[in-house]
Amino acid sequence: MRARGTIAVVLVAALVGSASPAVASSGSVERRLDRARTEERRAERRLSASRGRLGRRVAEFERLRIRVGRAAFRLLRAMQAERAAEEALAEVQDRLDARAVAVYQLGPAGALEALLGAPSLAEAADVEAFTLAALDADARLADALVRASAR
Repeated sequence: MRARGTIAVVLVAALVGSASPAVASSGSVERRLDRARTEERRAERRLSASRGRLGRRVAEFERLRIRVGRAAFRLLRAMQAERAAEEALAEVQDRLDARAVAVYQLGPAGALEALLGAPSLAEAADVEAFTLAALDADARLADALVRASAR
């Protein structure tokens, strides 16, 4: 409102100062004042519209800022999950590699030698149970590797 009064005073002073008393009539001063007031109203409407647009832009900026923050948080969580999956995959791969080395060192006939070398049937059954448990562990390890690599 203060700006409106200032604009009116400046316009009036400019109009009064530019017209010489001998030439200026009260009608021409009134017309100039009317035009100045019209221009002032237009300027106020443009200012009001600009303020409205600015308010909408600020609100949109805030909405976008919140969305970006949420997206960044989701990205961080996804990166952490990816890192955990990579670590789990590496751990399972290491265990599988160690198991493969042990099987290789034992040789293809290792389980058969243990069965045939058992002094009694009970020990042979124990060897068979151990072999089945080892095969089951190998199968679980391979499944874990597949699940970890699928993540």
